[in-house]
Amino acid sequence: MGSIFDSARGPPENTYTSHFLETQSADEDSRPLQLGSINILCTSGMQAHEFAAVCSAMAVAQTTKSVSLRLENFPRRNMPSTHWWKWVAYAFFSKRARACSTVETLTLTFIVLMDTEDIERFVSVLTSDHP
Repeated sequence: MGSIFDSARGPPENTYTSHFLETQSADEDSRPLQLGSINILCTSGMQAHEFAAVCSAMAVAQTTKSVSLRLENFPRRNMPSTHWWKWVAYAFFSKRARACSTVETLTLTFIVLMDTEDIERFVSVLTSDHP
């Protein structure tokens, strides 16, 4: 997972993004991102460590601009919702993500639960120097 999201842009001849290729102005980098857009489906089968791995990779993503995170059956009964929300905060809003990631757009869908405790955990990641 990390090798997909944490690598620099590859040479244009190895890049296939015809479905997500956007026209760019002359002053922008003309090489498209390897994964211009990615859709992540979090189903009931996704384990906590798998979600953590995806979020860790997204925090340093250098190959995509747009992420859609579909949170089906989220949170799971065997894992508190605070666990999942702290990973979302780290992946997309932490100091590391802001410094290292090229992700500009995040879409969260199918949000079932976010209570006060989840929000507090989310904010604690945002304000931490080392979450």
